[in-house]
Amino acid sequence: MALAEACISGQLGAQICLAGISAEDSLRWDQLLFGEGGARILVSLGQVNRGRWESYLQQQLPHHWQYLGEVTPMVSGLTINTHEQCSLIKVRIEEITQGWSGAI
Repeated sequence: MALAEACISGQLGAQICLAGISAEDSLRWDQLLFGEGGARILVSLGQVNRGRWESYLQQQLPHHWQYLGEVTPMVSGLTINTHEQCSLIKVRIEEITQGWSGAI
């Protein structure tokens, strides 16, 4: 949900790959994508800062972070794939903006 909200607020898309997670893991895809788990942070930054940020994470949290993907133009929408490149979600930003703004 944080990815969708980031796309809505920034009017940008995202190409995401859940490389570290497979269908054999005990967590179902719907639980992973829409569950209310804690202790997660989503960070988006410019390509020029990526190397420094990843070095910092590797030093401070060597096994507790994952690169998910890239920010894309809004027309690309939000795409989330598994590590096998199986598409879990592919939606236009306009569609999720409508659902988000029209909800309770």
